[in-house]
Amino acid sequence: MSKKDKVSLVRSEDFEAVDQELAEAMALLDSVNDRVNSLLQAVPEPDMPVAAPGPPASNASGEEVSVSED
Repeated sequence: MSKKDKVSLVRSEDFEAVDQELAEAMALLDSVNDRVNSLLQAVPEPDMPVAAPGPPASNASGEEVSVSED
């Protein structure tokens, strides 16, 4: 087995600067998320949900079956 060297971390002003930059970036991200949420809430919902076309429905034996919408 290889011998592992211990690494000691000392909190310094460098870490404080990184913490500050991270806090500013998170604040900017929160602001953008708030704007996106506002825009999404402003978009009206469609009258009828739109389903994406998919493969035909089939039963357990693989036979195609018809699906009726209620």
